[in-house]
Amino acid sequence: MRVLALIALSVFAASVMSAPVPKVKAGDKEAILGTWKEVTFDIGEGRLLKTGTVYVFETDGVLRAFNDSDKTEEKWRYKIDPTAEVKTIDLTAPDGNDQAKTLPGIYELDGDTLKICTQTGPNLGRPKELKSGTAWAPLSTFKRVKEETKGK
Repeated sequence: MRVLALIALSVFAASVMSAPVPKVKAGDKEAILGTWKEVTFDIGEGRLLKTGTVYVFETDGVLRAFNDSDKTEEKWRYKIDPTAEVKTIDLTAPDGNDQAKTLPGIYELDGDTLKICTQTGPNLGRPKELKSGTAWAPLSTFKRVKEETKGK
């Protein structure tokens, strides 16, 4: 009986060890890096704004935000948790900003499209769904800015 159990265990172990290892996709922490242009800023009730804001996510948790209209730049901090049931993002305003605080949010990253919904109101907590309901929880949609190929 022991011999049969050992043979069965050996066959099982061999089959598990020879199974192909699934390819791991690049995680969100790498995929979010780079330049993103905001294409819509949805404040609910069908009100879509085009801001022209550009976000640059960097490896050290720095988020540089550029505003097209007045050509200003702000350095924010960001932190994502791609392992949460609903993926989370926290955006922290720079010191000296009159709104210096952390905006709790959720996000979805699908190829070259990034959606972020943050809670901008006081004490409202993290959004539960990736949709806009009010101006206190706007939904921003970004498209990745493709890097120019050198020599073109």
